[in-house]
Amino acid sequence: MQPPISTQAGARSGTKLQEAHMIEFLLITWALIRFWIL
Repeated sequence: MQPPISTQAGARSGTKLQEAHMIEFLLITWALIRFWIL
C-alpha cells in the first residue's frame, strides 16, 4: 500500500528543504574559509 499523495509530497518538499539548508550551509562555510585564507 502506498501512502497518501500529500504525505509523499510533504516528504519530498522536506527533503528539498534539507538540501537547500545543506547547500546554504556549505556556501557559508566556503565563504568563511575563503575570507579566512585571504
